[in-house]
Amino acid sequence: MRNTIIILLLLLLSSSIVANRSFADPQDKVRYVNIDQCLQEWQAYNSVREQLATETKLLTDQLAQQSESIQLRRADLDLLDPNSSAANELALQISIAEETLKFQNQMASRQMQERTNAAFARALIEINQACATVGEQQGYSSIVTQPFALDRQYPDSATHLNQLVSRTVNWTNPAFDVTSEVVGVLNMDSQ
Repeated sequence: MRNTIIILLLLLLSSSIVANRSFADPQDKVRYVNIDQCLQEWQAYNSVREQLATETKLLTDQLAQQSESIQLRRADLDLLDPNSSAANELALQISIAEETLKFQNQMASRQMQERTNAAFARALIEINQACATVGEQQGYSSIVTQPFALDRQYPDSATHLNQLVSRTVNWTNPAFDVTSEVVGVLNMDSQ
């Protein structure tokens, strides 16, 4: 009987050690992903960015042609008698064309920025889904975003300060980086 109690205690003790070990393991299953690297190496996203850049250039070229046309009309205006009704009419047309062009520039800029932001948002969602796929396949407890490098260039000091304050991870061990696995899933899904 005494041996049975000792065996039961040993079993309970060993199962509790195993249980505690399994609860201690999750930190060993945390992995990191570099979002910038995913965006750079993801073929489908790069295609979308190239398409947006091409469309932006086309739109910019069209607006530049309209600007050149206005400048030619302004040169024609210089040839007319400033007191003539034709000069007044042409000046009015040029003024309207300039205002229209200014509005079109603003709208084009806003539209392209919205499309760029929408593509970026879709990309982040797909990266998140790829991280979930990798995490589930490999049995990771979590995949967190690798922090940006501190020497990264920012447009202004307020943005830089905001990035520094909002950091939730300050350092990652490169041995736990799963970016290449996530990029592999993204590129495989794109084909």
